[in-house]
Amino acid sequence: MIINECPVKSSSIKFPDDIALTKGELQISYKEFNNKIDAAVLSLKGKGFKPGMKVGIISENSIHYIVLIFALLRMESLAVPINFRFRYPEIEEIISGIGIDLMISSMFTIELGLFGIKNIDLKDIDTDKISGNRYKETGTIEKGGTIILTSGSTGVPKGVLIQAENHLFSAAGSNLNINLKAGDKWFLTLPLYHVGGMAILFRAFLAGAAVSLPDGKGKSICEEIEDGDITHVSMVSTQLVEYVSCLESMNKTAPPILKVVLAGGSYIPESLILRALSRNIPVYKTYGLTEMSSQVTTTDKRVRGNCLATSGSILKYRELLIGAGSEIFVRGKTLSPGYISGGKFIPMKTDEDGWFNTGDIGNIGESGDLFLSGRKDNMFVSGGENIFPEEIESELLKIENIVEAVIVSVEDEKYGNRPVAFISTGGKKISRNEIVKSLRINLPGFKVPDRLYYLDSIKPGQVKRRRLFLKELAKLGKGLNQISD
Repeated sequence: MIINECPVKSSSIKFPDDIALTKGELQISYKEFNNKIDAAVLSLKGKGFKPGMKVGIISENSIHYIVLIFALLRMESLAVPINFRFRYPEIEEIISGIGIDLMISSMFTIELGLFGIKNIDLKDIDTDKISGNRYKETGTIEKGGTIILTSGSTGVPKGVLIQAENHLFSAAGSNLNINLKAGDKWFLTLPLYHVGGMAILFRAFLAGAAVSLPDGKGKSICEEIEDGDITHVSMVSTQLVEYVSCLESMNKTAPPILKVVLAGGSYIPESLILRALSRNIPVYKTYGLTEMSSQVTTTDKRVRGNCLATSGSILKYRELLIGAGSEIFVRGKTLSPGYISGGKFIPMKTDEDGWFNTGDIGNIGESGDLFLSGRKDNMFVSGGENIFPEEIESELLKIENIVEAVIVSVEDEKYGNRPVAFISTGGKKISRNEIVKSLRINLPGFKVPDRLYYLDSIKPGQVKRRRLFLKELAKLGKGLNQISD
């Protein structure tokens, strides 16, 4: 692997006629894809784009968007994908905090001018016109990269600088583990403003595989997989719930062509894994973080019934260490060099040996696999006892009809903090007595939530931000649909 070479460029040489991108009936070969990137580079240069610029992008996933990402990388720029669901104040905060120079968007084309920076409509970036004066350095992305926004425990987004080589090493280690190859097709289920979505592109293009986008006809993940020839797909917990529930409703199993369902992004309860296995879904569990360019550990084979709790073993080009207090430390070629805040670069905070504290808690089993306990910053103390929300959430999800659960802490005069639960049942009723009785089978009394609320009517959001939001709601205790006996 030439680590500074654009993976699309190298695959266009190895597999020029193989499919690189699909969307419905549209198919684009690697040769065509590479030409589109060349055309986009020329178009960007004609609009005044220069190397080193930080370029914000607001758009839903699209072929045009993917072409733009790799054009910016070849121009040695930093692509800053922004959640298109963010409100104006959040966008303004990101623009000023990251120090974005230019914006490209498929929406907000007029309004973004209010923020005082130049904004270009995504469709105005020409991806088809190739002149004789081709861009000469299209094979190199060494100085390019992305800035992926992640919300910390405070909920304030910060920009993680991920260099092109971080993405490539991440992809290379992952591909060795799951054996992604030319001819495979990875379904793009995650947004490109999420490191998991960006990682899909690098894995597929490095291997010469195809990236398949939803066909735009409003199909569910289940329908897309059923109707297409998808071999690989990434899913967060809510998507896996949707897929499993769909197969259960049709009394079907996953199609034989589906090789890998990479499940991660947050805690995946054992009860959900068991449901997935019963539908022959090839689940590969993974643990990762934005600062490590996505995956850190992943199972090397589909999860079996006797290893539900594992998050897999360390992938190549990464290292992992369990430190004091069972805190997880990581380092390696996929580790981001630092953050962008206030328009300035802030080096990644590591110890003298280069280890980064993830803030996660876990341990390494006899098999060498990682077992997660939860987030250190989610843990709270109640009556002198440490409580990890993830443990209670796992037990809640074992209860029939509960499909989602979030535990937050609220201040308590006697115990310091007490757990409060928000659960989703898909509209089905459930009693407090039923929940408490089930929880007491495997949990001590101090871990049983004092209050339980229905989550179904509350607008979902990013996991870390949602915890903060729900914590504030629980503190007020008003306007919530409480579960009673």
